[in-house]
Amino acid sequence: MSKLQKACLGFIVVLGIASLWVSISPPHGTYETDAVKALEPPGFGVLFGRDSLGRNLFYRVLEGAQVSISIGLASSALAFLIGLFIGSGISLLPRQLEALCLRGIEILLALPHLMLMAILFLILQTALGSAFSELALITVALALGSWMSMARITRNLLRSEMTKDYIQGAKAVGASWPRIVVKHLFPNILSTLLVFWSLQIPQALLAEGALSFLGFGVKSPHVSWGLLLQDGWRSLASYPHLLLGPSLALFLTVFSFNILLRRPT
Repeated sequence: MSKLQKACLGFIVVLGIASLWVSISPPHGTYETDAVKALEPPGFGVLFGRDSLGRNLFYRVLEGAQVSISIGLASSALAFLIGLFIGSGISLLPRQLEALCLRGIEILLALPHLMLMAILFLILQTALGSAFSELALITVALALGSWMSMARITRNLLRSEMTKDYIQGAKAVGASWPRIVVKHLFPNILSTLLVFWSLQIPQALLAEGALSFLGFGVKSPHVSWGLLLQDGWRSLASYPHLLLGPSLALFLTVFSFNILLRRPT
């Protein structure tokens, strides 16, 4: 691991601990409003300044980190499971039906992902909004809009493994197909799939931030980086510090994940 990767890992660990600290044992003034200090610029004790209600924006960014990172991890994990299931099923279909399913996946991949996720969120909100929180709905919407790549790579890996000699040998000794899949195929492709899943985490973080920024995701009283970006954008000309804090946090987190998960050259 390079020095840069160690620094990125340290940043993610510190960010995770700090966000939990703000949630479990919030320091004095974390949630207090102060109209007198509203929109105070960054300075000593207020690293990112204060928002329109006089709340310490640094603590708000840490609070939003817990929500944004949790949604990013959960949605990418759910997309991984959906893609794994669908990709495995497609690989077992007859060739013509398999080709038809792959064309369907390619059509979904050709759609603008952000628009697709926003539409899925609105559909889920209309159908299930009274039964589930918006955090659960945005997580599911992100997963339903991003499983296609995982399904395609799962199918490609399984098809490649099926042609290898050890699979033919397992068939020759009478191993059942479920046993071949569980004992031989999945163990040999799982490491590659997990690497691919880890690379989807930064994309999920950016997607959550974009959807919440556009008003399709997290809503108050919850806090996420996308929601803070939405609030900051409205006052960009007069109070740019409202946008600086959450933008910097999102950038550094996505950058850290990308550097940490990149393959060595």
